[in-house]
Amino acid sequence: MKSGFTQRVVTRANNLHKVQEIAALDIYVDQASFHNVLSWPTSRTLKRAVGQFRPDIVHNWMGRAGSFSPAGAHRNIGWYGGYYKPDRFSRCDHHVAVTQDIADHIVKHGVPADRVSVLHVYAEFDKAEPLDRAEFDTPEGVPLLLSLSRLHPKKGLDTLFGRHDGCAGRSFVDCRFRVARGGVESSDPEP
Repeated sequence: MKSGFTQRVVTRANNLHKVQEIAALDIYVDQASFHNVLSWPTSRTLKRAVGQFRPDIVHNWMGRAGSFSPAGAHRNIGWYGGYYKPDRFSRCDHHVAVTQDIADHIVKHGVPADRVSVLHVYAEFDKAEPLDRAEFDTPEGVPLLLSLSRLHPKKGLDTLFGRHDGCAGRSFVDCRFRVARGGVESSDPEP
């Protein structure tokens, strides 16, 4: 049980560290391949997990998971962190987007608006004192951009780097950019 909710996770078996982290939180973990061609083992694992656990909600974090999600007394929720095709979540009863623009995209592609919600995942912080720019090798007066993400195409950092008009009225040549990264791509060189 985490945060007062009992959870069960079905995930790929290719990330032993993540599976161990989830299990250490006393969350039961099932593992499945989510293989598109050889689909029956994943379907069987999901049906068994849903049948044993009897959830109120099955939250599909990825389109591939949504394509396997079994029907039942629960609600299947599809999670959109990007502009995915809704047919990947065709078994979902409701669709959740992280931005209004993504929600509009889902509706534009045929999902009724009353089955789409926006759930912002961005935190709001009280104003804090500025960081010491010297810690980031950034001179005073030079814009410092910090991304709290990993280096991954889905994170949109390429869009930021590709902008020529810069930020804060200055060219990106005049800015410093830092990525507080983690994950598989963390061994990639800094941009």
